[in-house]
Amino acid sequence: MAPTVLSSPQVPEGLLDLLNAHLPYSLPLLRRLQFTRFKGGSSPASRILYTPPPDTGLPQNAHFAAAYVDLAAGLETQMWIYSTLEDSKDVTAEDWEICAEQIVAVAEEAKKLGRAFEGELAYPGAILIGTLHAAVVKALDTKGARIKSNSENLGYHKWLFRAEELPTAELHLEDGMHWAPTTPEDCGIAISRTYLPRQLHTFILLPGLTIKLRDGTPVAWAFLGVDGSLSSLHCEEGYRGKGFAKALAAKLFREGTEEYGHDGWCHADVSPDNLSSAAVCKSLNGKVWWHGDWVQLLL
Repeated sequence: MAPTVLSSPQVPEGLLDLLNAHLPYSLPLLRRLQFTRFKGGSSPASRILYTPPPDTGLPQNAHFAAAYVDLAAGLETQMWIYSTLEDSKDVTAEDWEICAEQIVAVAEEAKKLGRAFEGELAYPGAILIGTLHAAVVKALDTKGARIKSNSENLGYHKWLFRAEELPTAELHLEDGMHWAPTTPEDCGIAISRTYLPRQLHTFILLPGLTIKLRDGTPVAWAFLGVDGSLSSLHCEEGYRGKGFAKALAAKLFREGTEEYGHDGWCHADVSPDNLSSAAVCKSLNGKVWWHGDWVQLLL
């Protein structure tokens, strides 16, 4: 019998505590659920899927799977999944089977949402799942779920950082340059500099930080995504190699992550071939913890 999957438009009581107990592997989903507390942080179409119910008093070592789905997110990430398979060590064949069945059950429930969605799916016949742990990708594939990589199978390294280990050295800014929170105008500029699908109304919601010239022109910026990950870190030509990226990321992690939660974890997804971003992550005392990918779950 397939595991029972429950669906809720709000974060179920007990789920955040359960995910906190499985940090850092649960971090992407935990942050996405915490973001629902932000103004505009969820849509009427969003649903939280979970199995087994988080309020049943199960021991913390019991296996479960949970997901956040928002098919109204357009071309942006539409789904996050966490399974205890991700942080389980020395998984027995029996435990793997339990976890895999839970993952597939959650995916099947998401597919039902996709088929019933009244709007136009941004990815025709598919749901875009983001920062999906390699163990979960393998479970879906092994169990016959139809998925395809959205990154030409390169995947991404998941870099993790501890707030207390971030560099604290102050950046010397040239005369007239200053720190400033991002404005809607800054968000529009940031979107124009990235190849990733971004929506202005989403960017405006995100914690963001810029370095600006005296006249207010932004020359470097960074955001924390809806799942709290470092996003759209960028320095304009002529302002690179000055330590701006490192300083921006460290300051934003220290200050912005507190808006999500107080566990001290920060994270970023970096393509294996993005050596410059990997170098910034190393300078922030980050470490690669696992490999993941963005995949389309075919309906």
